[in-house]
This record gives sequence, C-alpha cells and structure tokens, in this order.
Amino acid sequence: MILHGAYARGWLKRDLTDVQIEEEQLMISLMRVGWGRENPAFRQVFAMQLFPDATIEQIRALEEQMRISVSPKNAVRMESEMHRIDIRDLAPQITVPTLVLHSREDEAVPFEEGRLLASLIPKAQFIALESKNHLLTEQEAAWPKFVAAVRGFLSDNNSY
Repeated sequence: MILHGAYARGWLKRDLTDVQIEEEQLMISLMRVGWGRENPAFRQVFAMQLFPDATIEQIRALEEQMRISVSPKNAVRMESEMHRIDIRDLAPQITVPTLVLHSREDEAVPFEEGRLLASLIPKAQFIALESKNHLLTEQEAAWPKFVAAVRGFLSDNNSY
C-alpha cells in the first residue's frame, strides 16, 4: 500500500484550538456556498491549501477539475466525513507492506499526521518530502525522491 499525504485522524479528531475549529467550520461553509459557482474564488481557497506553490494555470486547472468532478453537496459531505475519520485503532491491523510519503510543509495535512499514521502501521516505511504541496508535480525538487521511493518500494515488494 502506498499512501501520500494521508492521515489517521481527521481534523475533528485532533487537539484543535478554538480558531482551528472555527476554520474547519468556515471551510465547510465555503464549500456549501461557493463550490458549484462559475466564479472560482471559493474553490481557490481549497486549491491553494493543496497546492500553494502552483502556478496560476495549475490552480485554475485544479479548481475547475474540483468543480466538475464533485457536486457541492457531495463536496461538503466528503469533507465533513474526512474530518471525522479516526483509524488509529485499525491501522495496527494493516499487514501489507506500506509506504507513507508526506510533504514536510503540507498545508492540507500536517506533516506530523503523516508521521503518526506511519507509526501506527506495523513496519511502515516513512519518507519525508521537501515540499509545501499536498499535490506534487514533476517540476518540483521533491518529485525525484517521491518517484525513487515508490519505484524502490514496488520493486522490493513485487511479490505482493
């Protein structure tokens, strides 16, 4: 199993400050109000969290893909459910070889959440990537390390 930018516990299962709770509620409200609009302003908030180092063209492409791939109602539902996830009790039951990769400055999912997930899965390998982006591109410095780690992991575990 290969996991990138993943976590064991959603926002609402973490120790949050009042400001962070307010932010989570605001993001859900932004989705509910603006996700389906032609104007991309609301979706750009989400796109910038996933891809802060993106070019304007990359952000536009991502936010358009977000708009056409999921309805506003389903976007709110998915985000709300992801915020309530907690697999800390289940992760130790994973028995397949697992590679967990995470960007150090990921703005969508904190780095420590990736480390926590890897620590819960028996024998998981953890690879830190030097990036701010949750979504990596082949243009950034972290890309070769990502590709090498995935290829190495797959070749080491090709019998699975």
